[in-house]
Amino acid sequence: RTLADNYSNAVRKRLHYKLARAYSTGRGTDLNLPAALKWCQKAAEQDDPAAWFHLASFYHEGRGTDTNLQEAIKWYSKAEAGGHVGAAFNLGLIHLERGKEGEQKSTSVGDFEAAADHFAKAARKNH
Repeated sequence: RTLADNYSNAVRKRLHYKLARAYSTGRGTDLNLPAALKWCQKAAEQDDPAAWFHLASFYHEGRGTDTNLQEAIKWYSKAEAGGHVGAAFNLGLIHLERGKEGEQKSTSVGDFEAAADHFAKAARKNH
């Protein structure tokens, strides 16, 4: 790859993410959650930890799509591995509330060990 190719790919990745953020907040355009989800998916396909985090939040919160905790966990985990501290914290919340696999437990008791592990990762990065 040439320097120009690398630069072009970096610009494209940031553009996809910026479009996702604009559509998800309504800044500079109309609020459009399905479009935000589409552009966030495109950015996530280009190995962008911030996009992974925001894609996870769409699934976690059911914004622009149905709530899907399995997808949220998948993307938060990827973002956490990519160094996104907010992803570690949100995984801790999911595990605390829902257990390790993100499934509602009949006892309403989460997976405290997994939650503590993710919270500790976030705390080590001052989150």
